[in-house]
Amino acid sequence: MYMNGFQSLIFKMSNNITGRGWVNLLLIVLCVSLLIASVPLSAAISEKTAIAVSISPQKYFVERIGGKYVDVLVMVAPGQSPATYAPTPKQMVKLSNAQIYFGIGVPFEKIWIQRIAKMNPQMHIVQMEQGLTFRSMEKPMQKSKQYMRDTGQYHRHYGEPDPHVWTNPRLVVRMAAKIKAALIEHAPTHKQEFQENYRLFVQDLGDLDEYIGELCKNAASKQFMVFHPSWGYFADAYGLRQISIESEGKLPGAKSLSSLVDFAKRENIKIIFVQQQSRQRNAATIAQAINGAVVHVDPLAENYIDNLKHVAHAFTGMAK
Repeated sequence: MYMNGFQSLIFKMSNNITGRGWVNLLLIVLCVSLLIASVPLSAAISEKTAIAVSISPQKYFVERIGGKYVDVLVMVAPGQSPATYAPTPKQMVKLSNAQIYFGIGVPFEKIWIQRIAKMNPQMHIVQMEQGLTFRSMEKPMQKSKQYMRDTGQYHRHYGEPDPHVWTNPRLVVRMAAKIKAALIEHAPTHKQEFQENYRLFVQDLGDLDEYIGELCKNAASKQFMVFHPSWGYFADAYGLRQISIESEGKLPGAKSLSSLVDFAKRENIKIIFVQQQSRQRNAATIAQAINGAVVHVDPLAENYIDNLKHVAHAFTGMAK
């Protein structure tokens, strides 16, 4: 019907055209024909599996396995916190077309996953963290009631599961298997490619694990101080210990801050690690007090393998 209408329009125009006007008409017809010819290409692009993930590292995981057959939407943008994030209206529109959602257990999912599921009941939701053994959030460095009162360690969050499971590449191997299975179930015609991509990804994760393990084994210090306790799984995997400035999302009080400074001096800690999503004034205060420096590390960086290598060098003080 559309082409018949288009042909009718051309016929009416041709009755009033003479001379050079025919050249212009032919150019119009050519342009419209090219646009129509491009429709199959657009349809082919839309055949990609539309996937949504909570954080940027997941995008890297999914694309390593899904390759050219996936189109990935990341919910938490750079600079945002998974603890306080809420989807934008634009993202909610895109989510209505998503075929798979890969969750990972970050805080905002507790509220939004069910809402997203109601909005798009046909979407397959896969919680990548399910089946993993969770570590608990750190106990307070100091045992005094004052320290616990200042830092909020007595609040209900103390002892709850640490959600930062992706910072341990050994756990990512297990999560990658869930990605592979979900993609094969959704697009079985690409099973062989998904399996090969998965094999190569797991191989790279194994090489990364070995690389970091050797690096940490030779580290002069096994402790590092961070603003936000995002690196517990990384530390546990490689025999390190993270010392957190922030506790339960709360900044330390004056006495606790003094205790942290004394600890850093005693342990010869010279670097305070912060991430883009954290408030950094207290980290700078401690760094100044210990004659140290503030260094940025980001657990939410998309370039997962290169980022973890960078983090390992930073935490161990080993030069690249």
